[in-house]
Amino acid sequence: MLIACAPPHGSADVDLKAKLVGSWRFEYKDEFERAVQGTVRLSDDGKFFAVEMVNGEQGFRESRLSGPWYVTEGLFKLNTQVEDGKALGSLQQSFFTCKVAEFSAMKFDCSDELAKKTYTYTRVSSAS
Repeated sequence: MLIACAPPHGSADVDLKAKLVGSWRFEYKDEFERAVQGTVRLSDDGKFFAVEMVNGEQGFRESRLSGPWYVTEGLFKLNTQVEDGKALGSLQQSFFTCKVAEFSAMKFDCSDELAKKTYTYTRVSSAS
């Protein structure tokens, strides 16, 4: 008996993921109204590396984050599994999910409906 399986992601997701490969700059205010900025590099092997800088009451803090990234049903997802070189336990890992909208080769907006925020990513280098 032969059983056919559907591909794990729709073709629109595969196309969008291919377009997102590269480095992107972002800026936003977190839930404490602190300025957050940084860059994220999305590799075609499904891994990301980000440098995030937060300027708050206790001064400037920089974090280096990495883990897998996905696109499923038009949602852009980052799963932070390593922070500043330290592997995070399953309860410490963070997940970021937003709906991709307004995509162009140099910029895309991503909305997080739960947090009621829109994040703008601007390309800083082309995919290699």
